[in-house]
Amino acid sequence: MPPVVLHHPSGVPRSSSSRLTWGLTVVAILLATPAVQGQLTRSDFTRTNLPGFGDRHNSYPWSMRWFQGNLYVGTNRDFQCVENATIAFYYPIIIPLQAIFADPLIPCPLNPSDLDLRAEVWRYAPTTGQWTRVFQSEKAPGTNVARDIGYRDMVVYRESDGTESLYIVGCTAREFTPGAPPPRILRMTIVRDPITKQPREVFEAVPQNPGTVLGDTKAVTFRATAVYKNRLYVSASLGLTGNGFVLESSNPRLGNNSFRQVTPPELQVYEMSVFNDSLYFGAGDQSTGYSVWKTKASGALPYAITPVVTGGAGRGPVMTSVVSMYPFQGRLYVGSAGWYSTLLPSSELIRINPNDTWELIAGNARLAPRGLIFPLSGLGDGFGNPFNAHIWRMEEHDGVLYAGTNDDSWALRSSPLAPYFRSEFGFDVFASTNGVAWSPVVRNGMGNMFNFGLRTFASTPVGLFLGTVNYVQGTEVWLAGSSAVPTAATAVASNFPSTTATMTTRTPPTTPASGGSPPIAPAGDEERDGEAQEEAGSPQPPPSPEEVEVEALRGRAYVSWSPGPGAVRYHVYRSTYQKADLGFLLGLLPEAGEEDPMRPGEKPGVFSVPGGFVEIGTATTPQFEDRGVAPRRTYAYYVQAEDRKGKLSPPSNIKMIPDLGPPATFEGVRSELVALLAADRKLAKPLAGATDLLDEGRAAAAGNDLATARARLDAVRERLARARGVNPAPPPAGPLDVLIARLSRRIDLALSGALPSGVLNNGQGDDHDRTRPRAAPKRSRRQPTITSRPTTADR
Repeated sequence: MPPVVLHHPSGVPRSSSSRLTWGLTVVAILLATPAVQGQLTRSDFTRTNLPGFGDRHNSYPWSMRWFQGNLYVGTNRDFQCVENATIAFYYPIIIPLQAIFADPLIPCPLNPSDLDLRAEVWRYAPTTGQWTRVFQSEKAPGTNVARDIGYRDMVVYRESDGTESLYIVGCTAREFTPGAPPPRILRMTIVRDPITKQPREVFEAVPQNPGTVLGDTKAVTFRATAVYKNRLYVSASLGLTGNGFVLESSNPRLGNNSFRQVTPPELQVYEMSVFNDSLYFGAGDQSTGYSVWKTKASGALPYAITPVVTGGAGRGPVMTSVVSMYPFQGRLYVGSAGWYSTLLPSSELIRINPNDTWELIAGNARLAPRGLIFPLSGLGDGFGNPFNAHIWRMEEHDGVLYAGTNDDSWALRSSPLAPYFRSEFGFDVFASTNGVAWSPVVRNGMGNMFNFGLRTFASTPVGLFLGTVNYVQGTEVWLAGSSAVPTAATAVASNFPSTTATMTTRTPPTTPASGGSPPIAPAGDEERDGEAQEEAGSPQPPPSPEEVEVEALRGRAYVSWSPGPGAVRYHVYRSTYQKADLGFLLGLLPEAGEEDPMRPGEKPGVFSVPGGFVEIGTATTPQFEDRGVAPRRTYAYYVQAEDRKGKLSPPSNIKMIPDLGPPATFEGVRSELVALLAADRKLAKPLAGATDLLDEGRAAAAGNDLATARARLDAVRERLARARGVNPAPPPAGPLDVLIARLSRRIDLALSGALPSGVLNNGQGDDHDRTRPRAAPKRSRRQPTITSRPTTADR
């Protein structure tokens, strides 16, 4: 059937308890964000396909795009075997070791030419809930090697005649198969069959004649795409990893010399995004760390580019490359990865402001020339999970930003430590309505430990799709239906069979003579780890508690949050971190006193690993005292609200102790305010006298006059709001806003008697040590550059 496009104050004294509730509500207003449709939860997602589309060799959903009423997914095939073949090509001596240590769940032939690596494109029709294979790569002429081993990205491009086309960029086997042809770009359009009158996809490769830019390219793969100023931009890499130079074309269907290189060869671009009327490049460098650049794409070639972030954002080479970029609420969010810079590479998230300053959202604190840089979310590398090697993909859906990870913990599934890490097996998904506070959505790969990575997202009129990386069983595509979809479309998105699907590999369907495959009916849902399916028409859950904070003092942790409407009870959950010596498993013997460059204070190979979240108690007011914390241990918390009908909200944001930021004191707020005034002179007049107010507040707190201290802080906050009121859209909470909110929360806790007033000036908690940020270490240049590295960090 044809594709269908779906449309779509009082002066009365208050008790300490009421003062706390009132104060928490004010803090929520301070960090308020525009109303959104609602954050998705794990129970909102349903698997739409058989693993691997019925063929476990489809290991990646390397690309995903909504196009003319349908979802299209491009796969790669047996990518673990492709990685092995690439490493063996550069280091043949390793071939016997690959055979000895081969994973029986991921069999790879000794000769990679025996692999059927022909990449595929699949279409999901929301009107029927069915998947259909619409394209399969042929073999390279005269060989047994696939012409395309994967389709790495897709982008919608409107051509000069008004034709809307889907451009699909490919990857070849030429890095481990000398003589293989260069990567190609497919152009897909929808046409109406002259006989059946039904729409169908038409695929054609753009021309690549010898002697032209595309025909003679030495690239192994194309990776990132972007459309800017009505031109198509594609990154081209000389290695399977994916970083390289950028090509531009104003008429890409012509191929050949319609493309030209527009970036300098030394810039190794990995990601691209259009933001603030510029084209931004995310790059990698194994010697200096990741960087972000921008261009207006005008003038002589190569285009002039301006550095925005350099030196791995102060981390140096331990944060090697950008791997994801996404604009959200007027800021550009950038996810990076350490690749193989340490035993267990990690990841961080920053955001770039319209004036090209940047802030750390999630990642380890560091010292920089401008002072201490701390994560606004309170979460360290990998959103607090050292196994999260990539913040791999981000997507906005219904006003919420989602981030998916590549989680390396699954590699320990056969180790003696597996029982301790089982709760972490599988990728994570986090969500944020403001880019600062992040809540857990998924922490175990949708209940399948073999789903180690989330590689693709697609926000569509029928909901949010995500695609998983699974070497053992094949890729899975999941859908969370959208509340904004019309009733008929919602029915299509939700009326899947409810029978439980097994994890076993399915036999692929018989391929018909026509060369396409028959539609595959959607699979049922996986087990939901005890989570009940939501009944159709059931009441909406209460909103999540907001702005969770945790204070540690004298062996106790005080968890507090902003109350929400409709909540009658709150459930508090805690994750207890454990020290794990993973280096010992690999035979690493660090010298006495040696430290991991990414984690000051820790010896190489020793990691603090999160355990599963466990409910530790309930509360009827927005405060909870955890008496079970131990000195010098790491804990993470989140809270869920319960309404009168027993419905639970999505989880709140996660907060950790020890805290990764500076103490929330009057002096700390003052220092951040002075830094803000130095950076933006226009704020000097409207904020005149604000530092004096903070000094008065500090003096009041020292005299235990908490009401005056609170009033002075509120006055500073109000002045700050008025100073920013000239902007049509106030910026999301920055470092100053976060410190003010935390100090305000501390005052409320002091007013309730939970904390002594002394913490408002000296910031002293108990013996939970704060982080010891340091400048990024220098690194030897003896390692190969990214382009010469045979391993495949991004995949």
